[in-house]
Amino acid sequence: MHIYDYSNKEEPKLSDVQSVTKIRETNWMYPSVTTILGIIPNTFIDIWKVKRAIELKGNNPELDYEEIVQIMWGQPICPDIGEKIASSDFGTAGHDRVEKLINAHLDGEELEPDPYDEFAKPVVEYILDNDFEPVATEELISCHKMKIAGRLDLVAKKAGKICLLDYKFRDLTGRDAGKFYDKDCYQLAIESYMYMNSSGLNYKPDIYSVCICNATGRVFVKKWTSMMLDRGIFKAQAARDFYFKENLLMEHLI
Repeated sequence: MHIYDYSNKEEPKLSDVQSVTKIRETNWMYPSVTTILGIIPNTFIDIWKVKRAIELKGNNPELDYEEIVQIMWGQPICPDIGEKIASSDFGTAGHDRVEKLINAHLDGEELEPDPYDEFAKPVVEYILDNDFEPVATEELISCHKMKIAGRLDLVAKKAGKICLLDYKFRDLTGRDAGKFYDKDCYQLAIESYMYMNSSGLNYKPDIYSVCICNATGRVFVKKWTSMMLDRGIFKAQAARDFYFKENLLMEHLI
């Protein structure tokens, strides 16, 4: 869960207290886009998780819950220490390095080499080689009417128009393609809608998911169609309505 504090709309920030109760107590705490999307069930994934967890525990009774979760979602090798780490930790470090490299490019600076360059540099090279012009990284976006917020990995321009990119570091072992899920689209779609409304654009920015193999650094990119973008906005708005109703937050929309 991620909740953003908008008590000072000029300087919003990630809240120190991450609970629905905190949202109920105020009118300036906004759940993140990924938080509200988490309420959408994914039947196939949910069934797979249960079956896989039972299988792992049956074959390895000594494993605890955290170990099972890490094995299920992959344990990439950390380039810093050469040991397995949680995929979420790898993704956080990868995001951070891509952000630093793009900001260095925008500032005309050179950075010292970093162990994560093997995974981050191919992303930056793809962006620059395919005529994306970086505008901003990790930009906080919100919709005060909907009372939700999110953070954009990259705002860029392509052919003179704003577009949004989101990075996912994933286990692609044995695959010759990226892994792209509907929720990837829903997240970007509602953020595109929010960006259009907050910036005064007269169009919804195109949206791109960037999937990076956390073993090889290979990059795969999917541009979501305008039909999927509109469908994603509808799905995300429905998820937001259900999230607020389920958590008794509807009075905050008045």
